[in-house]
Amino acid sequence: MAMRLLVVNDDGNFIQKWFAKDSIPSYAILSHRWSINEDDEITFKEIAEGIYDKRKSGYRKLQFCSVQAKVDGLYYFWVDTCCINQSDQNELSVAIYSMFRWYQKAVKCYVYLVDVSTRKRKAMDSFSEYSWEPAFQSSEWFSRGWTLQELLAPEKVEFYTRDSVRLGDKSSLEQQIAEITDIPIEVLQGQSLSQFTPKEIFSWVERQYTKKAEDKAYCLLGVFNVSMLLYYGEGERIAFSRLYREIENCVPSVDIIANLVQKANGLFIWAATACRFIGGPFAKEQIGMILAGEIDAKSPEGHLNHLYTSVLQSSIPQEYNEKFKQKLYSLLRNILGSIAVLLSPLSINSLSAILKEERVGVAIKELHAIIDIPKDQNQQLRLHHPSFRDFLLSKDRCGDFWVDEKKAHQILATSCIQLMSETLKKDICGMHAPGSQASQVRSSRLQKCLPPEVQYACLYWVQHLQRSGSQAYDSEDAHQFLQAHLLHWLEALGWMGKTSEGIQAILSLEAHVLVNESPNLYTFIYDAKRFALYNRLAIEQTPLQLYCSALVFAPEKSIVRERFEKCIPTWIEGKPRVQTYWSAALQTLEGHSSYVNSVAFSPDGKQVVSGSNDETVRLWDAVTGAALQTLEGHSDGVNSVAFSSDGNLLPTLRVSDYWVAEGEANILWLPPDYRSTCEAIWDQTIVLGHSSGRLLFLQFRQGPKLVVYN
Repeated sequence: MAMRLLVVNDDGNFIQKWFAKDSIPSYAILSHRWSINEDDEITFKEIAEGIYDKRKSGYRKLQFCSVQAKVDGLYYFWVDTCCINQSDQNELSVAIYSMFRWYQKAVKCYVYLVDVSTRKRKAMDSFSEYSWEPAFQSSEWFSRGWTLQELLAPEKVEFYTRDSVRLGDKSSLEQQIAEITDIPIEVLQGQSLSQFTPKEIFSWVERQYTKKAEDKAYCLLGVFNVSMLLYYGEGERIAFSRLYREIENCVPSVDIIANLVQKANGLFIWAATACRFIGGPFAKEQIGMILAGEIDAKSPEGHLNHLYTSVLQSSIPQEYNEKFKQKLYSLLRNILGSIAVLLSPLSINSLSAILKEERVGVAIKELHAIIDIPKDQNQQLRLHHPSFRDFLLSKDRCGDFWVDEKKAHQILATSCIQLMSETLKKDICGMHAPGSQASQVRSSRLQKCLPPEVQYACLYWVQHLQRSGSQAYDSEDAHQFLQAHLLHWLEALGWMGKTSEGIQAILSLEAHVLVNESPNLYTFIYDAKRFALYNRLAIEQTPLQLYCSALVFAPEKSIVRERFEKCIPTWIEGKPRVQTYWSAALQTLEGHSSYVNSVAFSPDGKQVVSGSNDETVRLWDAVTGAALQTLEGHSDGVNSVAFSSDGNLLPTLRVSDYWVAEGEANILWLPPDYRSTCEAIWDQTIVLGHSSGRLLFLQFRQGPKLVVYN
């Protein structure tokens, strides 16, 4: 179904764009509660005319959605207030029919909770604080009738406060959501609604409300995949009565259901695949094939094996001679093998570009029963169920279509290296200025200069090489690529915001290559690791400094410097004298604006925490040096930081304004005689030094600090 999307133009204004159903691009979608005063929302007409009030609360929703979509690499987004012409009854009806599908096809759904905040607000007694959990549980968003489809339809649902702070997603918050909505956790995890009766599903919206009484029934049309005319004014009871009739009319005959259940042998994925397989002009023949016993076996897995085999064989035209059939078998194995082992989904066009195979779309067009194949070839391909991947990779189960997993990874690794070698270049985004910030590159420009297939290759070529089980040797593909394109690769990762992933890939490659068998490649990778770690911050923020600062200040004997010295701009005529070799210091983590008073490793050694006089605590990735989190709010310098034994950050103890404080909470007031002139903190112990010469030791137990009635 065609739809209208929002996009930010070059002037920073929101505009609407209409897309036919076969050309809808990737998009994000917003789920929210309309303001009580609808005048606070930005309307369809206001966007269409380009005149809207940025002071409205509805504008903040649009701003949030556009910014978050850009962070997630999405150019377009959908918001109901601005993308549906509410004054056109026909368009409104079509939108209600299409809504479930629109949410289902969205790459991400952002739930904007206007009545939830993470900002801590001091109460009158200064001891109690505001927490987002109670507000989340009582949020009015959960009381809407439309919430059910907006929770269930999208694969990825993320929850944000009115301050644009991410609280979690449908998976991480599933327990709380289930308790609030009475929707079973299994349904939130993706279990098919066919396992539940209409009465059970109706119960999930029984206590919900909609502004229009009939919408309480209409909001379930997509959930039940039925359609009916909308009659506003008929009332809730009649609307539900008509909905019941539509649901009953969609149910197959009892005999067909009974036979399918028997054939499925308790394996729901068999029934789901069979239902997708049945369709088109040969539906009757396909049902006959299943029910006549041509797809049969003794075990549920055997049933599934035969069904998958039948679907695959049906895509091979029987009128072809044996030679052409074998060519098609080989083509399908290569394409399906790549889809099965991809580390992130790709579109038909992107997979075609990586494999250099123009026939991907044609080869898989009849496999809609096992692959979700969008009509837009720029949309991502997805397997309907992971059991098909298991089937393809098992020689005993798959037969002629068996995919050698290691060979499939090798094909992708080689293809990725070749694609990057042909595509990557210096200043690939055409920014020219050496101080250009990565944040200056718009998502649309990034997608044009570094299309999805190139971004995929940059991120995953090393993992495919590792999983192929084959070694990388001196002077072979991987070595030649790094010698020619190391800086181009790191630059691309910088523009993509994936520098840390690139460093991790270099570390993985170092561990994969055998020094005795490939000494030159190993030495190059080691030097590349030191080069990338030392310049991580510059690559992340200003990628073009790879050719300037990173090379100019690299040690004289650095292999990377010697290899790429010709890339240094000619306007740098005099170069400083630098050290001969890399020093013992692996990397410098920058971010604090004052003295660092305390640092600590997590128990697993993967993270480092630091506390500083700049009144912040920072969490770092110990391997890549990436800044993971900054904790602000301290009113004084942080003198001690630590992890608990389970790897969680412990609240920091400190002395501030005559109080001993833990994190943001004051826990112990110090009388005048006990106020310190200096203090030292270790773990949960504080030593207070006094002008009298006395030392006072205080020790606290970990956990909540409460005053309770015994």
